[in-house]
Amino acid sequence: MQDKRIKWLNNANMTSWWLSWDDLRWPADDVITRWERRADIYQQAGVNAVTTFGIHFRWDWLNYFDKYDAMLRNLVEICHARGIKVIDHHSNQLTHHIRTQADRVRIANLQDHHLPLFPDSWEKQTINGKKLADWRMVSAKTKEPVYIETYCAEAFCPNNPDYQAEYYAYLKRLVKNTGIDGVMSDDTAFHPDIYSCACEHCRKKFEQRTEELLPEVDDLTFWENYESPLFQEWIQMRYESIADFYQGVKNSLSPEIALFACSCNDPMPHKVRQGCSMELWASSMDFIFAEMYHAFGLEDHLDDIICDLATVSSIAGYTDKQALILAYSDDIKILNQWATLCQDYGARPWFCRQVRKIPVILEEETLKRGYPEVKVDAAKPYGCGIVHSRKLKNKSAEADRTYYNNFKEIVITMHNSGYRPQIIFDDLKPDNPQYKTIYVPMHDKLDNAMKQYLSTTGCNIKTGL
Repeated sequence: MQDKRIKWLNNANMTSWWLSWDDLRWPADDVITRWERRADIYQQAGVNAVTTFGIHFRWDWLNYFDKYDAMLRNLVEICHARGIKVIDHHSNQLTHHIRTQADRVRIANLQDHHLPLFPDSWEKQTINGKKLADWRMVSAKTKEPVYIETYCAEAFCPNNPDYQAEYYAYLKRLVKNTGIDGVMSDDTAFHPDIYSCACEHCRKKFEQRTEELLPEVDDLTFWENYESPLFQEWIQMRYESIADFYQGVKNSLSPEIALFACSCNDPMPHKVRQGCSMELWASSMDFIFAEMYHAFGLEDHLDDIICDLATVSSIAGYTDKQALILAYSDDIKILNQWATLCQDYGARPWFCRQVRKIPVILEEETLKRGYPEVKVDAAKPYGCGIVHSRKLKNKSAEADRTYYNNFKEIVITMHNSGYRPQIIFDDLKPDNPQYKTIYVPMHDKLDNAMKQYLSTTGCNIKTGL
């Protein structure tokens, strides 16, 4: 049950609070004055919650934790004086790392909004006697730390007990020192592919689960053999590892501190390689949150956006929590369109400017004439059910979009017909559906548990449109 002290989530008019390189001059008077001016604009616009953006790859800032705590505490004081809640948003596991000058250039040009102040070497970084370099995920292919090319980054393993202990302790410290109202703990996943992580802790967890050693990478009866029951155990272990990590995050926070974590494109097949499933870690969250990736536009990617909306709103309904959507735009007309979509699906918006766009148009400029209205109690009622089985998705290679495309076609058809679909998952299902029809793409390939459930609903089961 949601703690009554975070009921404000259900009426949050959220936007971003960007921290820039210039903000690091804090406590300079002009920085504080600028923060106060921004908070005044937000208050007048109807904003009542902000989520920070900027000091993102948090462990890169290990040597500046005290400075950030003091900055954030001052920001919280300014916002609280105006009735604005503050969420701290950070990446809990990604860490910038360069191999060449080209990596440094790429980070400077594409990741500058993350304020990448990263150390020259993780070998030199320790906390409480523990080397952060030892936390890194390891590739089964190379037996070396994994590298995420898109971010020029490495990542810490959610199964590493030292990393878990220090991150959970960090969150307690952050809350105590700053007075924040919530945490958005971002990016927990197994990057960059299905071969991570093969560190000693992941290998041990797999062995305890299956009584088998993790096969060598040249064993093709296992690796990328989606029909192999043993490989399916590897996939499920990675899902559960992330769910367990987030439960640890929740346990480390007091009940009045709101927690949410990022999901993006949850129904898509590439989530299998990442080990991400909102369905499995929703119980640890206070918001059910989905980021609409910043390149997603309402014209070019509307179908994928609707699938995400249907997914997040359904999970929120099952867990009796508020859905939250991160929507990127610096055009108030587009934000109004996002507001309409959010309202139809019972979601609250988090409006954020476009990143990597020059010139920068900040949220206080876009929202200065008022925050778009969203009435979550005006959401459309569920008009049908649509099955999306993670277990079936797990049996397809990540490049195979057949199941997702079949699912998406039904979702979009129902949406265009004026229906809000309730998505039915392996672990989250309605006990008594209040509609007549459930659509079931690829019904013949579902497992027996889902088929048995469907047979008991009393609904008309349709395998296609």
